[in-house]
Amino acid sequence: MFPSISFRFLSSQNFSGAMTLKNEAGWNQVEADWEFFLNISPQGCFVAEYENQVIGTAATINYSHRFSWVSMVLVDPKFRGQGIARRLMELAIESVADLGLVRLDASDMGRPLYEKMGFVAECQIVRLLRSPGAAAEYFPQGMGPISADNLEAVCEADQQVFGADRRGVLTNFLNRGPGNGWVKIVDGKVSGYIFTRNGTKAFHIGPLVAEDMETARELLLEMIHLHREKVIMLDTFASHTDWLNILKEAGFEPVRFLTRMNLDKNVEFGITARQYALAGLEFG
Repeated sequence: MFPSISFRFLSSQNFSGAMTLKNEAGWNQVEADWEFFLNISPQGCFVAEYENQVIGTAATINYSHRFSWVSMVLVDPKFRGQGIARRLMELAIESVADLGLVRLDASDMGRPLYEKMGFVAECQIVRLLRSPGAAAEYFPQGMGPISADNLEAVCEADQQVFGADRRGVLTNFLNRGPGNGWVKIVDGKVSGYIFTRNGTKAFHIGPLVAEDMETARELLLEMIHLHREKVIMLDTFASHTDWLNILKEAGFEPVRFLTRMNLDKNVEFGITARQYALAGLEFG
């Protein structure tokens, strides 16, 4: 490792360098994502610096002491092979060691390192993209934007399905812009909900949670219609074969496969059958 490389906590002064590193990797995050990580986990986000330049990053989120999520593990290609990613991972894991199991979504490039550090596979994740184009409009009864009146009901329903409380993430997504969260309510009960957000490369859909596939389809198709002129990104479980067929019919194509992993134990959280789109590789 270069002797003058330093490792520090992430600060707002690092956002520009972190965004440059992220853009060079072709990832989709915006500065609001870095702000969220810093606000929710100020002692769990790190940068590696060389001559005052950000050359590596890592971030964490803790979900109600059920498990912690590690993400944004990036290293400048010019500095790879020097143990920087491992050290960033060590710092991230140390910061959440007492806060439940550690989990992440691994790329093919990152998976060998994570396996060496003791991570084991949970399942496969597939990322899909939809190119801009026409889409049918859906207005099922009971569907509308998430508001202050129903946000708590959505968060309570989400905790059961996701397996931990992530209202901080959902509230952050909702506050980024009008219409970023929609919900379907049937007989006074949350039947499904969908969150969206803008990225630098694509408009991201997720999480999308529903009691059944038809409700998930209705929510998805309405969001596609509203944002039909954008490139749309979505992550889902590779095991959802019937759902993947619906996504294909809606114009989505797989572009990337990843492995969901956790440290030391091969366990499952939440109700995966009702999770039709994930919050994102950086959020779980």
